[in-house]
Amino acid sequence: MAIQIVKAERKKAKMRIGVSSASWQWKTYSSLLMAKWLANWDLSKVCLIDTENWSGHLYSHLWEYSVIEIDPADASTSNILEAFKAAEDNGFEVIIWDSSSHRWDWILSKNDEAAKRMYNNSFRAWAETTPLYNRVVNHMLASPCHVIVTSRKKQEYALEKSESWKTEVKKLWMKDVQRDTFEYELTTVFNLDSMHYATVSKDRTELFDWQEPFIITEETWKQMREWCESWAEVKVQSKPKAEPKPAEPVIEKADEEKVEEPKLPPIENERFMKACEKISSWEATIKSLVEHFTLTQDQKDILKELFKDKKD
Repeated sequence: MAIQIVKAERKKAKMRIGVSSASWQWKTYSSLLMAKWLANWDLSKVCLIDTENWSGHLYSHLWEYSVIEIDPADASTSNILEAFKAAEDNGFEVIIWDSSSHRWDWILSKNDEAAKRMYNNSFRAWAETTPLYNRVVNHMLASPCHVIVTSRKKQEYALEKSESWKTEVKKLWMKDVQRDTFEYELTTVFNLDSMHYATVSKDRTELFDWQEPFIITEETWKQMREWCESWAEVKVQSKPKAEPKPAEPVIEKADEEKVEEPKLPPIENERFMKACEKISSWEATIKSLVEHFTLTQDQKDILKELFKDKKD
């Protein structure tokens, strides 16, 4: 991998928004409002993945939007991924996942099953179930759509000793029914109270820093949309094309001077006849004779006649 150092620059990306509240505190309604503004007032571009026992249809009298229904008891990895892919392939711009808490319950149940096979070692079981959890989270982060994820809150309790040393049950805070680290993956997280006021527990946009509890309005999402679209377009960097190498100069080689083979000396007829005698007695060869002397045409004819059957 080639390491590159580039200048920091904000890139246009899709929003990953979390909406969390207790039951009946407008999670779905608020999410539909957010999706409406993110989709530029066109809810036909919004798809709601419903694991809340078909509650996604409750607001169909207000707007027209699409719903994918999933059994809350079967919020498996394959079902959630299939729902996301179906919404993306059909061209929706905003996906609402309502809610991710059923998915977390499914993960916990699978972890319990794995722990039983590992002698009730729940920590070791996470090595098996964490990859299932990460597959959906990674797909959500890579989605080409804006994604709004809702989650339920439940009351946390603790057992404490009173001043009289009696054990008492004490209410603590409202906790998301979701993995503790899930909030880290999101752009902004809204927490709704019983009066539908929102507080922000995480915000990368810096639009809600030090803001008092507020009602989510059109102005809220107008600001978020403007913030989102003010980013620079993501440029897909292609591999740099290799510059063509300069053509090597053609060096014409000078014609090599033809070296004339040295001329062989002629052979006298008397010596030629003695050579023929040696050839006939296998003391010499025709080849050795030809390689050392230049023969006349008459001498060549004599060789052919005398040794036409001889293989040298």
